[in-house]
Amino acid sequence: MWIICLILVIRLSSNMHATADDLAPTKIHSHNDYLKPRPLFDALIWKCGSLEADVWLRDGALYVAHEEEDINTNQTLSSLYLEPLKSILTQNMDHDGKSSIYPDYPEVSLQFLIESKYPTKLEDPGEIEKIGIATVKAIEEALKPLNNWLTSYSKPTGVSKGPITAVLTGNSPVTYISQLSSRSYFCDAPLSKLVRYGQTGWIPSSLGV
Repeated sequence: MWIICLILVIRLSSNMHATADDLAPTKIHSHNDYLKPRPLFDALIWKCGSLEADVWLRDGALYVAHEEEDINTNQTLSSLYLEPLKSILTQNMDHDGKSSIYPDYPEVSLQFLIESKYPTKLEDPGEIEKIGIATVKAIEEALKPLNNWLTSYSKPTGVSKGPITAVLTGNSPVTYISQLSSRSYFCDAPLSKLVRYGQTGWIPSSLGV
């Protein structure tokens, strides 16, 4: 027992000297990433495989904040995330026009959770859904500069993998989304609401794709 413990201590001690450059992308999620000292970049330095931003739609703009009263008009979805991601992908593009967030691991698709928020004082389901649809449409527009690099879905061809996989969460209008014939984002759902898609995939049952 003592020998095993000693081996574990030695291994843990050696790992403490590892740097971010030594890490491979892993299934670590940067929750509320925008609250980190350096949104997006800290997550990428530590090779996170997933990160999250909460967005509020106000006057046509998507602001990143946890609560509505925390909105800073200088912090938009595009300025904090989409524009830097586009710059990274452009910089990492190879001669064939392919790119990745982690050049040494081109098979990795960064999961980007975008949570649609709405005022908690709202109780009318119709109003909440209306805000959800408007927010999703704004997200669709904001994502357009990244469309060539996003994992996408279309009913004729299915899923096409890209270096970034955008996943909508929060107040996502699933009924509206399920009617789209193609899209460059996906939706999350409780585990109990997932159904098989293909050989290895799972999708929210309400999407009906």
